[in-house]
Amino acid sequence: MAEDSAVRLHNIGLSYPDGTRVLENLQVEARPGEMIAVLGPSGCGKSTLLRLVAGLLSPTEGTMRREAPEDRLGFVFQDPNLLPWANVADNIALPLRLRGVAKATRREVAAHWARRVGLGRDLHLRPHQLSGGMRMRVSLARAFTVDPELILFDEPFAALDTFTRNHFNEELLRLKAQAHWTAFFVTHSVSEAVFLADRLLILSGKPARLLDVVENPLPAPRNHTTRESLVFQQRVGDITAMVEKTLPHDEPAA
Repeated sequence: MAEDSAVRLHNIGLSYPDGTRVLENLQVEARPGEMIAVLGPSGCGKSTLLRLVAGLLSPTEGTMRREAPEDRLGFVFQDPNLLPWANVADNIALPLRLRGVAKATRREVAAHWARRVGLGRDLHLRPHQLSGGMRMRVSLARAFTVDPELILFDEPFAALDTFTRNHFNEELLRLKAQAHWTAFFVTHSVSEAVFLADRLLILSGKPARLLDVVENPLPAPRNHTTRESLVFQQRVGDITAMVEKTLPHDEPAA
């Protein structure tokens, strides 16, 4: 792996035992501290790509290497996947508990990340007492407890309304500005991808092939005014047109 690569996929192919071809000849390299958005048609293999990077799947062709060790890997799913019987603090601290971290340390780390995501006064609440946005905040905080070098986001904000989703996008960039983790962010929202990412990967339909890698010219820091800029709107339009070419004729881009 090149010294400036956090993740490198070389000629990756992946087929399931039944012969279904999912990924085809993927060449992807992520730089340290880079946010990469992954766009493509529904069911093309975007989530499969994340599971491969996480080490949950192995390629049938090619090689995958990542610098981040398993214990410095965060994963944020579309469904927060919270333990219904556990409070906010215990849900946030779950990765640390599974690693045998002392209870006092778990409480300290959970309280820290709860404050960082705006849940500092809600540590005692159970998932059924939380809104959808609050549950997602717990999921984000849980991923950060491991002090991640690499975070994999699988459409984490897809179920949120547009206002809340935009707010989470801005919060995520604020968190990233204070750290140096690398991220892959799967989304169906072109505007979300353009707002968040340093580069965008555009995948074809299944089997997923890499159609293009697009550098994002938007300067940092980005905030709510970024979405009002002409360059942002032009970039969203350009990327939308590229993504639409990958879709079946009856499936509009998000």
